[in-house]
Amino acid sequence: MISARSDCTTPLCLLLVAAVSLVLGASSGASVQERLSKSNRMSEKLSQRLCDALQSLPETRKAQCCGTSPSGGLAGACARELRRSLGDDAVTLDPAAVDRCAAESSRELKGCDWVTPYLPRVPASCRGIVHGRLEAGARCRSSLECRDGLHCLGSGPTVPGLCAPPSVPGAACGGAPDTLATYARQSESDTGHPECAGFCLRGRCVGFAPPGGACSSDRHCAPGSHCASRRCVEGPSPALGEPCGGSTCASDLACIDGRCSEAKKAGELCTHPFECQAACLSPAADKPGTCGMKCSTWPPAGYTPPVDGPVAAGATPRRRDTPRDRRPAK
Repeated sequence: MISARSDCTTPLCLLLVAAVSLVLGASSGASVQERLSKSNRMSEKLSQRLCDALQSLPETRKAQCCGTSPSGGLAGACARELRRSLGDDAVTLDPAAVDRCAAESSRELKGCDWVTPYLPRVPASCRGIVHGRLEAGARCRSSLECRDGLHCLGSGPTVPGLCAPPSVPGAACGGAPDTLATYARQSESDTGHPECAGFCLRGRCVGFAPPGGACSSDRHCAPGSHCASRRCVEGPSPALGEPCGGSTCASDLACIDGRCSEAKKAGELCTHPFECQAACLSPAADKPGTCGMKCSTWPPAGYTPPVDGPVAAGATPRRRDTPRDRRPAK
């Protein structure tokens, strides 16, 4: 055994001590590199898994239902932005939470009853899943990088901002989009990063309306209140089975026939799109319909393709091609 004692003064002894130190240092450096590499692989895997659940999976399942090719979506851009924030130690992701999000996404997207031209709602377990670590005053690229209660003030797609408390009424708001929050489908209401101490209206922060004050949505009312018949009312939004005239129901419930109810499934009768899990398919915009899958916004309800020229008696009208019917000439 070699010991670095104070009486080690001979050239040979000093040479041996230096060699041992060099070996130990190299070993320690390799260990640090291994840990960093493992951490990077974990960040990459978590980012991709979450973004696939929120972006790729809905697009793939919808394409299977509609018989089309899935679009590229934003999963790749989402994963890149998320990896960058994880690499900067600006956010954290809980692997167990990501697993729950992926499982719930897969479960909710089974079958085709949910398909509409738009992305489906974000599952409850996927909301608020990205947790920020940056304190007030820290440079940030997204509000998701800031601690709860803070937002990234002054940031843009290529310009960093600073983590700050919600802006006071009268301050500018609603400027550049939050790229990471958009890609990861994390809304302000779900993440605890309000831009305003109130709400943003036409580019300016506005204070919450008091109880009895005018409103057009729940976001205009202070926490613990909701908008009912265009007035802020104290108390939570109506729950399952409760009256909802003029109110938005709690959670993902729909106001159907004056009461908060579960959204209707495919095959059930409907009169409005919001009553269904997917779309209300009706022969005309003002006619009752049936809940079901709808792949495209075209054609709108009640649309009849125009007819080319006069039609002879007893002849079958020839309809013009709709935009979706047109194919390039071979």
